[in-house]
Amino acid sequence: GGRGALRLTLGSSALALAGIAVAPVYLVLLAAALTAGLAQALANPATNKLVGAHVDDGSRGTMTGIKQAGVQVGVFLGGALLPLGAVHAGWRSTVLLAAAVPLVGLAASHRLLPATSPTVEPRVERAAVWRSPFLLRLALYGLLIGAGWSAVFTYLPDYARTALGWDPTAAGLLVSLSGLCGIAGRIGWGRTAERRLGASTALLVLAALGLVGVLAVLLAPRLPLLLWPAAALLGASSGSWNSVGMLAIIDRMPSQHAGAASGVVMFGFLVGVGGGAPPFGWAVDATGSYAAGLLAVAVAHLVSIWVARTLRDAPISSTERGA
Repeated sequence: GGRGALRLTLGSSALALAGIAVAPVYLVLLAAALTAGLAQALANPATNKLVGAHVDDGSRGTMTGIKQAGVQVGVFLGGALLPLGAVHAGWRSTVLLAAAVPLVGLAASHRLLPATSPTVEPRVERAAVWRSPFLLRLALYGLLIGAGWSAVFTYLPDYARTALGWDPTAAGLLVSLSGLCGIAGRIGWGRTAERRLGASTALLVLAALGLVGVLAVLLAPRLPLLLWPAAALLGASSGSWNSVGMLAIIDRMPSQHAGAASGVVMFGFLVGVGGGAPPFGWAVDATGSYAAGLLAVAVAHLVSIWVARTLRDAPISSTERGA
């Protein structure tokens, strides 16, 4: 059920942070990091299940945007507060204190969320989710956007510092700006997708705006100030697609499949996030320039625009194709 899955997510998060804080050796730290990864993987299936079951049409876009913006809020607060705590109280004490945050959420979930029964599905139905043309295309979109976004987001400060000669502090602020725009973007795009554009059109627009942001980064050596609007645009577009993607799952998939469907799409996205930055960095080292990597990211955005165009008419299940 949704509440049980969310409580498992929050409990795993607390356990992971506590493990990082008290880890005496590297292997314990590695185990805690793996636990954190499991918690991250659980989050969207659990919350999408809850939104689909308990939030009415007309409010799902805003609610989905708010919950997806929580990621960016957490990154922003963590980046602002954890270094400060590490300086004054030590990093172990600071991370241990951070573990209390999901514990508060765990306690609140018992009182605030209605209990939901788990959905028991036949094995054939669960397997059919992985063959859904709509979900596979949405997962491919997430993979392309995730790979491009992670590559640019990871190397943007280094690009500003080494290629353009920026001060390290100013280069770091690019990431903060992108994160802040991502918070607003995830909320705003979720609402816009539900009430005005529809999810597939919104995803197409997001990919197109991301392409503009990448091209602005590519042109920054000629006009360095372009990096500021580029960082903002990437945060508000490629960095905000999750809220629209998750809304598309909630709206188009049967509620009993919301958890499994979210897992399929997030699998594609996280493969892209994990796989985008390493080849980008290799291209920089091999060519001595960021141009080849940025052009590859631009191509990924172009392909994602095409994928988004096909989503509107994509059948939900493979059996619909012949119907």
